[in-house]
Amino acid sequence: MMTIPATATAYLGLRPDRIPHASSTTRLVQQIGGSFGTAVLAVILQTQMAAHAGSSAGLALAFAHTFWWSVALAALAVVPALLLPSHMALRRTPREKVAGEATP
Repeated sequence: MMTIPATATAYLGLRPDRIPHASSTTRLVQQIGGSFGTAVLAVILQTQMAAHAGSSAGLALAFAHTFWWSVALAALAVVPALLLPSHMALRRTPREKVAGEATP
C-alpha cells in the first residue's frame, strides 16, 4: 500500500541528476522490506502452526491467525503513509534551480 506513495515522494523535488540514485535506493528498500515482511509472516505462521499442532483444525487456525497478523501489519503501514508530504505541500516550497533550467 505504501510503495507508490513512498516512491513518488522520493522523487519530488529532486534534481534530474539525482533521480538515478533515488531510483536505486527506493528499489533496494522495497526489496529488503519485502523480504523482511515475508520473513516476519513466515515466523508468525510457523509459531502458529506449532501452537495449534494438536487440534484437528490446527493448520486452518494457524493460517487464519497469520492472516489477521498481516492485516494488522498492513493497517500499521497506513500510519506512515498518511505522514508522507502531499504533492500540494511540496509544490509550494521553493525547489533548487537546476543548471541550465530556464526561469519561468
